[in-house]
Amino acid sequence: GLLLLSLVLLGLLPSAAWPTVLMAWSVAILATSTITYALGGGLWGPYSWLHRTIDLLTEGQLEFPQAPIAKEAGPLLRGITQIAEELKHYRTLDVESLILEKAELENVINSMTEGLVIVDLDLRPVFINPALKAMAQTTNPDTASLDPWIRFQGRWAQPDQNGIIEEAMRQSPESPRTDIVELVNPRQYFRRYSSPLYNAERKQIGHLIICHDMTAEVEADRLKSEFISNASHELRTPVASLKVLVESLLDGAQDDPELRQSFLDDVYRELERLHALVNDLLDLAAIESGRKRLQLKPIDARKVIEEAVATVVPQAKQRDVGLELAVPPALAVEADQVRLRQILVNLLANAVKFTPTGGQVRLHALEGDEGVVFRVEDTGIGIPAKDLPHIFDRFFRVTRGRSRLQGGSGLGLTIVKQAIDAHHGRISVESTEGEGTTFEFVLPRPPQGGSALTP
Repeated sequence: GLLLLSLVLLGLLPSAAWPTVLMAWSVAILATSTITYALGGGLWGPYSWLHRTIDLLTEGQLEFPQAPIAKEAGPLLRGITQIAEELKHYRTLDVESLILEKAELENVINSMTEGLVIVDLDLRPVFINPALKAMAQTTNPDTASLDPWIRFQGRWAQPDQNGIIEEAMRQSPESPRTDIVELVNPRQYFRRYSSPLYNAERKQIGHLIICHDMTAEVEADRLKSEFISNASHELRTPVASLKVLVESLLDGAQDDPELRQSFLDDVYRELERLHALVNDLLDLAAIESGRKRLQLKPIDARKVIEEAVATVVPQAKQRDVGLELAVPPALAVEADQVRLRQILVNLLANAVKFTPTGGQVRLHALEGDEGVVFRVEDTGIGIPAKDLPHIFDRFFRVTRGRSRLQGGSGLGLTIVKQAIDAHHGRISVESTEGEGTTFEFVLPRPPQGGSALTP
C-alpha cells in the first residue's frame, strides 16, 4: 500500500521533485524496519530462547545456552531451570539407585537356597531361580533335556497332587497356600508356598512360588521315630522278662532254693543286659550331641589296646576263642583314650561273640599312609553281603534275635562309627559268610612336634 501510494504521488508531482521524494521514502522504510526489529527483538528474544530450550529438553539435554536477561522471562526461566534440576536428580541419583536395587534383588534371588518361581495367571513359568533349577535335576536321564519347570513337576511322587494344587490356584488365585510335596529320583521332600503377585496398581499379575527343601527335617523326624520305637522295643524285652521272673518268685518259686537261685541268675542277666542297653543309649546320645567333647591328645595306642584286650579275655576264654595281637612297641595316635578303648572293646567283643568255639580273633595296628590303621579280624560266621551297608545303623541285627540272645543291644557298631567320625577318622568292613569279618579303621597321627605320649 505504501508503494502504491508512492507511485500515485510520483505521478502527481513534477519530475524535478522525484529524487527528493524517493530519498524521503527510503529513509522512512529504513526507520520503520529498524524500529520493528528493535521492538521484535526486545519482546520475542527471551521467548525464542525458551523455544530453543524446550527443544533441548525434549532431546534429553539438560545444559542450556546463556539465558537472556529479561524481566518478563524471569518466571519462565526459573520454571525451566527447576524442571532441568529435577530431571538431573532423577537421572543421576534415582535411576542409578533403581538399577542398584534391581541388581541387589537379582543377587538375593539367585543366591537363595530355596527354589523360587514366578508364574503368570495361567500358571506358566516366567522366572525360575538357580535353586529351583537345581531341584529340577533328576537321576532319570530320559528327562535331562526337558525344561526345568517340566522336569521339576515330573519328579512329584504324586502327580495328581500337582493338578489339585493348580486347580485350587485357578479357582482362588488371590488365596495363598502351603503344601508338603514328595519328590522322587532322588527322594526329597519340600514345603511349597504360593502367594498372589501384584503390580504397582495392586492388580494381580501372577503367583510367587517358593519351595523349601525339608528333606533333612523329614529324615530327622523319621530317624527319631524309628529310634524311639526300637529303643522302646529293646527296653521292653528285658523289663518283661524281669517282670515274669519276679512274679514267679513271688508266686512261690522263692521257697525252692534251686529254683530261686536259677531265677535270681536270670534276673541278674536281664539286669546286666538292661544296664548295657541304657549305657549304650547314653553313650550314643553323648557322642551325637557333642555334650562330652573328645579329649584328643597323643596317646600310646599299644597301652589302650592291651587294656581293651584284657577286658575281652574272660569272654574269649569262656567261648574258647583265641586272641592274637600284632602291635608295634611304640605306636602314637591322636585320640581320646576313653573312646578309643570303647571302640576296640566293642569290635573285639563282637568278633568273639560271633566266632565259633576254637576260632581266632586278631588285632593288628600299624602306621599307614593316612594315619594309624587298626584292623580286627575274626574267623566267625560272617555277614551277608546284603546286610553290610546297614551294619552301622541303630538297632540293626543281621539275624533278628541273634544278637538279642547273646546280650547285644544293636547299638555297639553305631557307637563305634559315631566315635570314629568324631575323631575325623574312617571305618570300613569286609566280610564273607562262613569265613569271617574284618573291620578296619584309621585315626589321625599326632601332629609333628606334638606333646609326649600320655601314659
